[in-house]
Amino acid sequence: MHVVILGGSGFIGSALASALLARGDTVTVPSRAPRPATAQGIVHATWNGRDADTLTRLLESAQAVVNLLGENIAAGRWTPQRKARIVDSRVTAGQAVA
Repeated sequence: MHVVILGGSGFIGSALASALLARGDTVTVPSRAPRPATAQGIVHATWNGRDADTLTRLLESAQAVVNLLGENIAAGRWTPQRKARIVDSRVTAGQAVA
C-alpha cells in the first residue's frame, strides 16, 4: 500500500512511517524542505502545506492519506498570535486535503 503522511516528520508521524515501512508499505512524506530518500525507504516530496494542486499530484498514487500536519503545540507559549498560527496550520492543510 502507498501511504502519504502529512506531518510525517513529527513525533507521531515518524513512528507511524516506521510501522508502515516495517509491514512493507510505501511511505511518502511531503514537506516544505524535503530530505533525500532515506535508507529506510521513506520518499520525501516537496509541498508547501497550502497548495491543493501540488498535493493532488502527490496523492494520485496513494491508497491512504494520514493528516498529522500542524504547528507544534508544545513549542512555546500560546499567545493570541501563536494560537492563530496553530489553527491556521491545521485548517489550511485540511482544506487542501479535502
